[in-house]
Amino acid sequence: MQTTLYYIGSRWRDPQLRTLVETSASNPAPDASPCEVDGACNLQFTSSGGRTGPVTVNLPAGYAHKDQQDRRYPVIFLLHGYGQSPQDLGAAIVFVGNWMNNSNDSTATRLPKAIIVYPDGRCRVGVDGKPECLRGSFFSDSARSGGLEDESWFLELMDYIDGHYRTMEESQVEWTE
Repeated sequence: MQTTLYYIGSRWRDPQLRTLVETSASNPAPDASPCEVDGACNLQFTSSGGRTGPVTVNLPAGYAHKDQQDRRYPVIFLLHGYGQSPQDLGAAIVFVGNWMNNSNDSTATRLPKAIIVYPDGRCRVGVDGKPECLRGSFFSDSARSGGLEDESWFLELMDYIDGHYRTMEESQVEWTE
């Protein structure tokens, strides 16, 4: 996971994302929610189609700090594996938080600060009261009429995150093979 996050982070050139910052708890903004100050928000997201599932959002150090309310952050969506839930990955914030704001790392080696979202991809009881799928969805829509619409749920979740957190605008990244 560390290698993957550092590779992704290497594409963000903004030096502000790598600076050492005060934690949110040291001087929280007056309107910051407790989960923003703690850096871990757990929510139940419901799509327009009625699918509901848990989501964990980890926020970088300083996200809710009073003096850092103008900062915007890139978003990384980490998808859990088969049989896991978003909460299984949420514990990774202990490591990730240290990689983003460790005073022992230089700005060149520190992981850029980012909002990390752990969405749900498990089968659940659907809006009709029946199971959505049998063994897992891997974040895709079912071909079956009335089946799971996990990809649609995920795309709406992306819009929700952009609307409720200080995310960076879409950017272009050069890619070479």
